[in-house]
Amino acid sequence: MNRFHHVRIKLESFLNNLSLKKKLRYLYFLCILVPIFLTDIVILHALAKNEHAEQLHQMEKIAKSVQSMLSAATEDSALISTSLYMDNSLQDFVSRQYASPQDYFSSYREYIHNSLLQGVSRITNSVIRVYADNETLINGSEFARLSTVSQEPWYQQYTADGYSPRLLFSYDETDGRQVLFLRGMNGLYSDKAECLLCIEINYSTLDRDFQNMGYNDSVYVCSGNRI
Repeated sequence: MNRFHHVRIKLESFLNNLSLKKKLRYLYFLCILVPIFLTDIVILHALAKNEHAEQLHQMEKIAKSVQSMLSAATEDSALISTSLYMDNSLQDFVSRQYASPQDYFSSYREYIHNSLLQGVSRITNSVIRVYADNETLINGSEFARLSTVSQEPWYQQYTADGYSPRLLFSYDETDGRQVLFLRGMNGLYSDKAECLLCIEINYSTLDRDFQNMGYNDSVYVCSGNRI
């Protein structure tokens, strides 16, 4: 108590010794400038908090839009893969052992005409290819030997993940960025050759669809620790 009393006496003495001009300056500083300064700090903090919340909301909106776009592309590919998965004639074609290239191309022309694969390829903007563990196949636009991709990073990732249907992102020095939907095709036909359906979703189309959303922020699609 004596301590506070001593401080009060010293403060009163200090103020009494000040000129009126200095007293007015101190009064102006304490009663006007300090409250304005504190009010500005509170307002700036509120504005920064609101701006941060708005940025988070915008980022969540962008993420949901991209997620929705990728989900739609994945669902379309999954529907296509299911249709081809049930196509017994496709399984027969890629599992057959061909005696010669002429034998293969003869069977290819017979199969591809009005085939489900041909029909699906016409109505989608994706590249569809079937890889099979059959060395008598001739590599082409729709079919290829599984051995030709067995060392590709995307195939290695697919096998490491347990051969389950999935969407993968890959980069190729020749083709650039790739968005691949992969699905094995041996569930119904265990006696057939091992087959892998690869649907390459058009990356340019996905990129254009994203650009058309009108967002200016950069978006990174991550899978685990991979971008």
